[in-house]
Amino acid sequence: MATLLLIDGVKYTLYKPKNEAEFEKLVREHIPEIFGRDSLYFDIKPDLKSKAGIGSKPDGIVVIVSNNPCVYVVEYELTDHPVFEHVIAQISKFNKAFESHETKDKIVEAIYKDITNTLSKREFVESKIKGELYKFLKDLFSSKPKLAVIVNEETENLREAVESLPFESTIIEFKTFEREKVGLSVHAHLFKPVSLTPASPPSTQPVGWQEMLEWSSESTRELAKTIISRIKTELKDIKHKPLGKHYAFYREKVGSKTIFAVLMLRKNSIAVRIGVDPKTFRDEEELVEEKVYKGWFFKYGGRQEREFRISDKEQLEYALKLIKQSYDAAS
Repeated sequence: MATLLLIDGVKYTLYKPKNEAEFEKLVREHIPEIFGRDSLYFDIKPDLKSKAGIGSKPDGIVVIVSNNPCVYVVEYELTDHPVFEHVIAQISKFNKAFESHETKDKIVEAIYKDITNTLSKREFVESKIKGELYKFLKDLFSSKPKLAVIVNEETENLREAVESLPFESTIIEFKTFEREKVGLSVHAHLFKPVSLTPASPPSTQPVGWQEMLEWSSESTRELAKTIISRIKTELKDIKHKPLGKHYAFYREKVGSKTIFAVLMLRKNSIAVRIGVDPKTFRDEEELVEEKVYKGWFFKYGGRQEREFRISDKEQLEYALKLIKQSYDAAS
C-alpha cells in the first residue's frame, strides 16, 4: 500500500524522482534546513585525482562555518541504484584521492575561488570566521571530511554498506510528497536534519556605512579614514558619500558615469572596487584580482570593474596609484 501523508485533511502521496538529477534539485533547495544555517553548499564537482590517477567527482561539498566548523562530502542516491557500484565505489575512490595533498589543495583552491568571487558567500563567511579565509579552509581540509549520503529511501543494504566506509558517515532519508490530484507543484518534504542544534541568530552585520565602521576592527577603521582623507586631498573636483554600507567617490558630480572608487569594509581589510580602462590599466604588483565584475558599480564607459584588498597602511601608496587610474578613466 502506498505511503500517504495527511496535512490538515489534505492528502499527499509519495513521489519518486525520475532520476538522480531531479532528486538532487529537490534536495539542494533545502541545504540550509538539512545542514543548518551556518552551512555553504558548493556544486563545483572538481576532478579529484590521487597521484596514482584514481579520480572521483563528489556530487557536492558542504562547509559548516559555525563554532565547530567541518566539511561534508555529499552523495545523492536513489534506492534503485546498485549500492556497491554507485556509493561504495565512488566514495572509495574519493577516499584514495583525498590521501593526496594535491587533491586537498585542489579542493581548497576551488572553494576559495568560489567564495571570493561570490559577494554574498564572501560576506557570509567573513561574518562567521576570524582570520584569513584561505588558511581557514586549509586547516579545515587538513582533517578527513564527513560523508552525507542523501537518499530517497534508506535501506538495510545501504546502511551496511555505508558502515564499511572509511568516513564518519550519515545517511539522510529525504522523501518528497506531492499533493493528490495536483501534482508536484504543491509538495512537502520529510527528512531529519544532520544536526538539531539551534540555528544561528540572524546576522548582525551592519547595513550602513557608519555601522560598518563600528563593526570593523580598529585598524581597518583607521585605514578607511586615511584612504578617504588622502583621496580628498590628492584628487581634484571629487564628490564622496556613503553608498548603503559602502563608501563611494565620484569625479566632479555624483552619478553612475562618474563613480571611480568604492570602499567595501571587511572585518580586517578593505575591498576597493575601481573602474579601469583595460587598454591602459597597469598593476605591476598584481594586487588586483583577475575577476572582472559585471554591473555592480561601473556600468558605463567601457570600464572594467575590478577589485583589490588592502589591510595595512604599507599598501596605501600603491592603492592610491590604482585608484588614480580609475579616476582618470571616469568621465
